[in-house]
Amino acid sequence: GPFGVRRAILAAHDTDGLVEAWRRLPQAFVSLLDAGLPPQDVGRVLSLAGDALTQRLLELTSTGLGAPPAPWAWLALGSGARSELTLGSDQDNALAYGDTGDPEAPAYFAALAEAVNDGLARCGFGDDEAGVLARDPRWRKTESEWLATFEDCLVQPDRSGLVRAAIAFDFRHVSGGLPIVGPLVGVLQRAREHPDFLRALARTATDWRPPLGFRGGLVLERDRDRG
Repeated sequence: GPFGVRRAILAAHDTDGLVEAWRRLPQAFVSLLDAGLPPQDVGRVLSLAGDALTQRLLELTSTGLGAPPAPWAWLALGSGARSELTLGSDQDNALAYGDTGDPEAPAYFAALAEAVNDGLARCGFGDDEAGVLARDPRWRKTESEWLATFEDCLVQPDRSGLVRAAIAFDFRHVSGGLPIVGPLVGVLQRAREHPDFLRALARTATDWRPPLGFRGGLVLERDRDRG
């Protein structure tokens, strides 16, 4: 079951052990379905297991790298942030670290992110097609840089800013001691002061048009197969 998977994750001493523990997840997934658990609850259970996996990878990696030069926070984005993981979910994550000015900080956190992203990939979490991974400098910033990024999304609601907002604003803290959640939420709460941003974000909801048939009804996948 999922608790057995979590225990195996926490007991793993290296990435190979984590890969072996994670291989048990499909069986746990089937057991949850057989027990009649609602889909949203299955997603939450899988997300908790994913959090445990990420946290253990961070622990093992930071032990190998040594003491971090600044406080940090690992953030889940997308479906992981919403606790909606599935067996086919890819990676969506980001990393924030404190503004200590330590010259070793950028290289340290680049190595940390690279190792954790690689470990998650070995466990079956594919790379996000848009490159939303902590190893990418666009998703690995200092606290002040992240706050500035969130502010820019509100002030400059161009296409690029809206894409960043749609991804980055959907976040959840997974691990690390940097208290960045409150400051970031504070920026989000000021969105009402930026009507241009709100209007532009609302318009993006109409960018995707559902497939409609001749009479205006939805065209489903089975209908396309018949055609």
